[in-house]
Amino acid sequence: MTSTPEVESTRSPTPAPRVSVWEDFADIFFAPSSVFERRRDGGFAVAFIVLTIVIGALTWAWMGAMEPAFMEQFNRSLDQVRAQQPGLTEDQIAGMRGMMLTVGKAMAVFTVPLIVLLTGFGIWLIGKLFDSSASFKTALMIGTFAQFPRVLKLVVELVQTRIVDPASLDSLYAVTLSPARFLGPDASMVAQGIAGRFDVFIIWMTVLIGIGVYVAGRTSKRNAALVAILVWLIAGLLAVGSSARGA
Repeated sequence: MTSTPEVESTRSPTPAPRVSVWEDFADIFFAPSSVFERRRDGGFAVAFIVLTIVIGALTWAWMGAMEPAFMEQFNRSLDQVRAQQPGLTEDQIAGMRGMMLTVGKAMAVFTVPLIVLLTGFGIWLIGKLFDSSASFKTALMIGTFAQFPRVLKLVVELVQTRIVDPASLDSLYAVTLSPARFLGPDASMVAQGIAGRFDVFIIWMTVLIGIGVYVAGRTSKRNAALVAILVWLIAGLLAVGSSARGA
């Protein structure tokens, strides 16, 4: 017996296939548009938690491997510290070195949540100027998945620390894939910070922001690109400003 049109019309539509969040981890590198489309209304909490744990662990390891660069940077600022506190003893200076690394490693745990929050806020706020319909929640989703190339960035840099001469680790940018690695330790922190913004992986993350705004924010490609560029530029200005204060 064939179904009548009335019966056919009352059937519920076939639900879209559910995709595991674990598939997002691969698709964000090879098919990012599909990730941003299916996660547009949420469902990125697991990705956020996993990303926080993985990047936190990798950053902890990275800071340990880059200890020569941190010590080099500390030593360059030591004259200024001594000028401000002429009574410092060698034991106190050694304690400051150890504290710098300890605090830096502890802060690694909060790196991803802070970056995602600031990036998401920037995407949401700037997006409003360019007809993006992304809510703040959607902007946080974009900010989360846009950080996935940072995992590869840390892995690539950690591998380099294992194969290069430790003496060459004289700058925090010494193993980055950016022009800053060629400036050397004598370059100003501001110059290194500017050049470091052209890192291959940072550009990749910026492209993902643009794709996310285009797909999930339902705006034009041009507007999405402008949002991504402005987020990149503002983040760069904040990073360079921080470097200038610490120089």
